[in-house]
Amino acid sequence: MSTQEPLSAFILAPDPAALESMRAMTMSLEGVTLAATATGSVSDADKHLRSHPSDLLLVACNPDDPAQADALSSLSAQHPRLDMVLFVAELSSATLQSALRIGAREVIALNGSGTELQTAIGRIQFRQQATRSHRGRMLSFVSCKGGSGATFITANLAYSLASLTDKRVLLIDLNLQFGDAILYVSDTRPSVTIADLVGDVQRLDSALLKASVVQILPNFWLLPAPTDPASAADLQAQDIGKLLRFAKTQADLVLIDLGRKLDAGALEALDLSDSVFLVVQQTLPYIRDARRMLDLFRSLGYSTDKVKPILSRFNRQADITTQDIEGALGSALFAHVPNDYKVASAAVNQGVPVHKLAPNSQVARGLNEFAAKLGAPPQRDASWLRRVLKHA
Repeated sequence: MSTQEPLSAFILAPDPAALESMRAMTMSLEGVTLAATATGSVSDADKHLRSHPSDLLLVACNPDDPAQADALSSLSAQHPRLDMVLFVAELSSATLQSALRIGAREVIALNGSGTELQTAIGRIQFRQQATRSHRGRMLSFVSCKGGSGATFITANLAYSLASLTDKRVLLIDLNLQFGDAILYVSDTRPSVTIADLVGDVQRLDSALLKASVVQILPNFWLLPAPTDPASAADLQAQDIGKLLRFAKTQADLVLIDLGRKLDAGALEALDLSDSVFLVVQQTLPYIRDARRMLDLFRSLGYSTDKVKPILSRFNRQADITTQDIEGALGSALFAHVPNDYKVASAAVNQGVPVHKLAPNSQVARGLNEFAAKLGAPPQRDASWLRRVLKHA
C-alpha cells in the first residue's frame, strides 16, 4: 500500500452513463479520494476545478476532436500541477498521439478495468514522488533530427563533467533501439545492458547497479543500450522509471541519451529530468523539427527553464546565425559546441573521448564551457604560461 498522501480526484463525463462507469472504477482505488463528480463538456472542467481543487482529473473525452483537444491543452496550461487520466471510447495509436500532444500521459478505455486505472494512478504517484525527493540532477539530451550529434555531445560532456569535478556522473543510454554511446568513450564490450537491468528492476540495489555499468573514470560510469534492439521490445515504461529514480539516488549527475524516439519510456525520463537539452544544427530542417519538439514539450507542461536548446557543430560562417535560430525557436541557446569535424571524427573512430585525444581543440573547449554552465569550474587557458616557461 502506498505511503503517499492520497490524491484528490475530480470526475468529469459527458453523460450519466459514462460518469457512473468511471465512478465504479474509482471506488476500489488505493491512494485516491473522490473530491467531486460532474457531467458536462471538457470546456466546463476549469470552472469545476476552481470550485473543487483537485490533484487529478478523470475526464471522458475525445482527444481527436480539435475543440476538445484545444480545451484540454488550455486546461493543462491553466493548471500545470494537475494530472489527467483520459477515458476514451476506443484506444488507438492516433488517439494516444493526440493525448500526448495535449499533455496527457495516461489514457484508458471507458470499458477498461479498475486494474488498468490503478496502474495509471501508480505511474502518476511515482512521478510526483520523484519530483519531491531526489538527490542527483538528471539531464536528458534529445535529438531533434537524426545525425544531430546528440550522442557525441552527451558522452563527451559526461566525460568532461567527471574529469573537471569530483561529482559522480552516470550516463544512461536510453536510445533502446540503436544506442551506441559507449563507442564514444570506451572500447569495452559490455556484458550487461540497460535491458538486463530493467528486466530485473525488482532486485535493483547499489551492488547490482555497480556490477552492471561500465566504469570510464573513477567517478564516471556508463549503462549501455541493448546490443540487440529486440531485447528492448518488452521493457515497460514504469520499470524504466524505477531504474531512473534509483539512479538519481546513486549519482550526482545522471545524463540520459534519449535519441529521437519519444515513447513511454522516454517520457518517463523527460518527466524525471531537471533539464532537457534539445540538440539542433544550423540548417532549416533541424530548426523546423526543433520548433515542433519545443511545442510538444510545452504541451506536456515543461517550462522554458527546463527545456534548453543547444547548438551542435556551430560554425560562425554559416548562413544561419545563432540569432536567427533563437528567433525561430523563441528561445535562447543554452550552449553551442563548435564544429571541429576532423577532431570529432577521429575521436569517434578511435572510441576515445575528445578530451583525451585533443584536449585543446575547439570542440573540447566548447564542451568544457558547456560543463562550466552546469557547475564545473571554468578552465583557464594555460597557453600563455607554457609560452613563458618555454622561453625562460
